[in-house]
Amino acid sequence: MKTHELAKNLELIATLLKSAPNGDLTQTLRFFQKLVDDNNTKKASANTGRLAFTHVPNSVIESLQNMPLHEVETFLKTNALFVSTASIARLANQLGIEVSKRQSRDALINSITRNLEAGKMNSIIRNEPTTELTITADTTTDPAKDN
Repeated sequence: MKTHELAKNLELIATLLKSAPNGDLTQTLRFFQKLVDDNNTKKASANTGRLAFTHVPNSVIESLQNMPLHEVETFLKTNALFVSTASIARLANQLGIEVSKRQSRDALINSITRNLEAGKMNSIIRNEPTTELTITADTTTDPAKDN
């Protein structure tokens, strides 16, 4: 730290100490420490209300893929994992859906359900047994005999 930076920091400390009640320095420092600690606990308690995650568990994705579409939509709207729009966007990214920051929460949920619906339709089409068409020649009528 340079001398001018130290001087500015000391000036800030001086104004901070002047704003505190006149008393013992140790008590004043403890008062400031308590203010900082109280502020940190308020921030921590505000963040504990939401579940923060960076990756949606694979078990959740698998269960979503096996649910009927109306249940997927209600699950995404009511589950505690997907409270924020950012958590829904993370799920969409994991499913391979491109999202934009301007999309609303409902639009993201709709995109996810449509993607899951398309995946189910694709699997139905792929797993459908193929019927082989056999072309049989009609031997009862011979065009050469008709003449």
